[in-house]
Amino acid sequence: MTVTRLTASDWVDAGFTILGEEGIQGVKIDRMAERLSVTKGSFYWHFRDLDDFLDALAAKWAGEMGSRHLATAGSPDQPPSARMQNRLRAFLSRSVRTLDRQMRHWAHSDPRAHAALERTDRQIFTQITTDLREMGFSDDEAEWRACVLFYASVGYAAVDHPLTEANLRSEGLKLLQLLTSRDEHP
Repeated sequence: MTVTRLTASDWVDAGFTILGEEGIQGVKIDRMAERLSVTKGSFYWHFRDLDDFLDALAAKWAGEMGSRHLATAGSPDQPPSARMQNRLRAFLSRSVRTLDRQMRHWAHSDPRAHAALERTDRQIFTQITTDLREMGFSDDEAEWRACVLFYASVGYAAVDHPLTEANLRSEGLKLLQLLTSRDEHP
C-alpha cells in the first residue's frame, strides 16, 4: 500500500476551501485535518503553527489568485471584450464569489490578507483597464469604466444577491456591455 504524503499546497488548498465555506473563523488545524483525512501531525510537518499557515494562505492568494483569475480570460488573441466576458463569468460563479467575499472579510482584520487582496485587486483592475484601452477608450475613460466594473463585481461578490445564478450572470454581462459600449445610450 502506497501512502501519499500531503504537501503544504494540499493544506493551503484545504484552507481555501474552508475559508470559502465558513470564513476565516473556520480555518482551524483540526478542521483541515478532518477534511484531508489525516492527523494534525501532518500539518506540523509543513507549518510551525496556524499563524505560519495563515502566512502561506495569504501568500498563495497574493501570488496565484490574480494570475489564476486573469487566466480565465482565454486566448490572448481573443478580442478584449471576449476576454472580459470570460473573466466576468468565472468571477460570478458562486464558489469564486463566496471565496472572494470571505477573503475580503478576513482582510478587514488581518494585514497579511489585506496586502494579498490589494495585490490581486491591482492586477485585476490593471487588466480591466488595459482591456478597455485596447478597445479604444482613452486612459481616463478606461480607468473610470474599469472602476465601475471592478467595484460592481466586488459588490456582486460581497452580498448574497437576490438574483438567481443565471440572472446574476446576465445582469453582470449587461453591465459589462454597457461599460464597453461606445454608444451614447447602449
